[in-house]
Amino acid sequence: MERKVAIVLPTWLGDFIMALPHLLGALNEDLALLVGPASFYPLLAGRFPPDTYVPFEKGGVFGLIRGAAALFRCPVDRAILLPNSFRSALMCLLGGVPRTVGFPTDGRGFLLHRRIPLPGESLHQSQVYRHIMEASGLLLPYEGPCVFPLPASRDRALTYWRQEHLLNKTVVAVHPFSSKEPRTWSPRRFRLLIERLSKEGVVPMILGKPGEREKARAMIEGIKGPFIDLTSLNVDLGDVAAFLERASLFIGNDSGPGHLAAALGIPTITIHGPTSPYITGPKGPHSRYVWSSFPCSPCRERFYKECHPGEENRPPCLEAITVEEVWGEVLKAI
Repeated sequence: MERKVAIVLPTWLGDFIMALPHLLGALNEDLALLVGPASFYPLLAGRFPPDTYVPFEKGGVFGLIRGAAALFRCPVDRAILLPNSFRSALMCLLGGVPRTVGFPTDGRGFLLHRRIPLPGESLHQSQVYRHIMEASGLLLPYEGPCVFPLPASRDRALTYWRQEHLLNKTVVAVHPFSSKEPRTWSPRRFRLLIERLSKEGVVPMILGKPGEREKARAMIEGIKGPFIDLTSLNVDLGDVAAFLERASLFIGNDSGPGHLAAALGIPTITIHGPTSPYITGPKGPHSRYVWSSFPCSPCRERFYKECHPGEENRPPCLEAITVEEVWGEVLKAI
C-alpha cells in the first residue's frame, strides 16, 4: 500500500472544525490519513470512508497507547502535528512514524524532525492551521462543504421534525455550555434568552453533552412552548450536525458547536468574554459576535487569578454582556 501523510488533528471540536478547510484537499486527493478523536469521524463519514480516519480516544495513558498502536499499523511516512501538545509528538514516536512536523511547542522540539516557525500572534486560529499545512507542503486547493453527516443522520433529523410537527417552525439552536466554565455566559441569562425565544414562537433547541443533561433540564424547566433537548437524545456529532442543518440560527458560547454551525452555513451568534472572536471565533459569512472587550482582552485565561469574578461568578468581561445586547443581535439575525 502506498505510504501517506498522517495529519494529527486537534482534540477540541472547535479547532478540528477550523482546521478542516485546510486539510480536506489532501484527504480528497487520497494523500493523507486523518488521526483524531473517534467522536469526530461522524462529521466526515458521509463522504470519506473509515480507512481514511485513524481514531483514538482523548486523554489517559491507554488512549495514548491505543493511538500509537493504531499509527503503527498505518502506511505513513511522516506526520503533520496540528496540536501543540507534547502528547501528540510522543504518540507518533511510539507509533513508529519515521518523521514528524510541527511547532516546537510544549517542550517537544527534540521529538520533531522538522520544526515549523511559529506565526504571528494576531492570526486567527484557522490561519494557524493553514500555516502548518502550507509549511508542510500539503496545502491543496479545496472548495465546498467541510462537514458531511451520513444520510442516516439527516433521515433521523427529518423523522424527528415530522414527529414533533416542526417542519413549519423556526428552530434556534442554543448552546449554553462550554468546556471551560469561565468562558460560559451565565445559565440565568441563557434561560432568560430561551424564554424570550419561546414567547416569540421560536422553538429553542438545546445543545449539550449527555453529562450536561441535568443542567439543561434545570435551564428549561417551567418554560412554556415546544423545545428540543438534544442532551436527552442518543445522538453522535453527525446527528448533531444534521439537526443543526435544520436550524435558522445558532446562539452560544465560544465553543465547538458554534464552529460546527458556522461550517454548516447557519447564522451564528457567539458570546465572547475572555477570548477574542477575531482569534478563535467561528468563521463564516453569517457569523456575528457579542464581545465585551476590556483593556486586558483577550486574556491569558488565568481566570480569577488576574481578575475577580462578578456577581454570577463569571469574569467581568462576560458579566458585562447583557441579555438585551444578545437579543438585539438575535433580532438582526432572524
